[in-house]
Amino acid sequence: MFPYFFSPSCVIGRSLTFQMLNFPHSKLTIFSNVHRHKMSNKRLNGIQFLRGFAVLAVVLGHNRGTMYDNIVAGSFIDYITSNAIFGVEVFFVISGFIISHSTQSIKFSSFAESLSFLIKRFFRIYPLYLMVLALYVSLYYYNYYTGEFSLGHLSIENIIQSVFISSYQSDVISPIYGWGALVVAWTLRYEIYFYIIFAISMIFTAKYRSVLTTAIIITIFIFSSYYYQGHLVLDAQSFPIPNTTPDKYIGFAGNPIVLDFILGMIIAESEKLFGNNRFYNNKNTGYFYIVIINICFILWFTSAFGGNGITRSGIIAFFLVFSVVRIERIFSPSFPKIITIIGESSYSLYLIHIPVKEFADYYGNYFSFIPKQGTLALFIASISLSITLSVLIFNLIEKPINRFGHRLANKILPTRN
Repeated sequence: MFPYFFSPSCVIGRSLTFQMLNFPHSKLTIFSNVHRHKMSNKRLNGIQFLRGFAVLAVVLGHNRGTMYDNIVAGSFIDYITSNAIFGVEVFFVISGFIISHSTQSIKFSSFAESLSFLIKRFFRIYPLYLMVLALYVSLYYYNYYTGEFSLGHLSIENIIQSVFISSYQSDVISPIYGWGALVVAWTLRYEIYFYIIFAISMIFTAKYRSVLTTAIIITIFIFSSYYYQGHLVLDAQSFPIPNTTPDKYIGFAGNPIVLDFILGMIIAESEKLFGNNRFYNNKNTGYFYIVIINICFILWFTSAFGGNGITRSGIIAFFLVFSVVRIERIFSPSFPKIITIIGESSYSLYLIHIPVKEFADYYGNYFSFIPKQGTLALFIASISLSITLSVLIFNLIEKPINRFGHRLANKILPTRN
């Protein structure tokens, strides 16, 4: 069973395939308390679980470097750290689902609704990003022990571009195009683009906001594909854009990776249309989704279909998110608490693990309590500290900022009888 993938029993010798495909109901934790229910708008534990998994996939992958060349090919650590990209794909699909699902209660299209939505998303993304970026630059732009300034990705130009999440480097492949000071910031550019298109759609229609968003994204994608590539391109990793203004700042919008958001919206809209269908909610159908979930985790673990976009990991992420959403509606599972907690603080973890990971590289030789580089101890310490800090940041900083953003956004909405 795939939840055992995170348990010691999987690590110490049981067959991985058996663990992921065997369903002894007496031992199930993630699919226990079987009964049907209607998904709540307030809390989607399956999505939080997937967020936790996705961010762990990213964090494990990025911390692969702390082990240097000491990872044995084909080992357990080799497998769990080799496909961070899949976590990003899951995040994008989840984002499309959440934005569509969370706005289903909006009955009227208006500029006020659109602006309210953007304000909430702004406070969800930008303030915490700026804080972590400032922390990163303050720690690593200047080495306080060697007296040397950092060059390369922490140039003044790149720092300024990072503030506006607009970094571009001609030698960086698509769909990344530019790492920025915080290497994960490139994904935020796509998130913001999706939010803007969705907000525009909300001005014109509430009921068909996801449909209009899909139409706009696909139109821009097709136009950009022919404009930049001369033909339709579906491979997100084969979509170069020219190093010219404004192309290097807006060309990313045509990259096929944006179709991930559409996949997420399809899941949300299908739940709205067919969620109460008896066949759709049939328990026997639910067992089929369990099989799909386990297959998706095997494909992640083995890095099959590795890479960005719907022609690679994106389509696997779609089936994973879709199946977990279905399982939650059909079986009302109990998801592992630790993973859902990590899922709640996933954005904080997504940002903070970068400065934590690099602390040992910059200052490891000056602090005796930091494990030696290239060791399993440093790998575990970096991940553990990142998770601990992320939970604290989420509760002490991120949640208050989000609450403030929601209060501000709600003030501009008209009162309806």
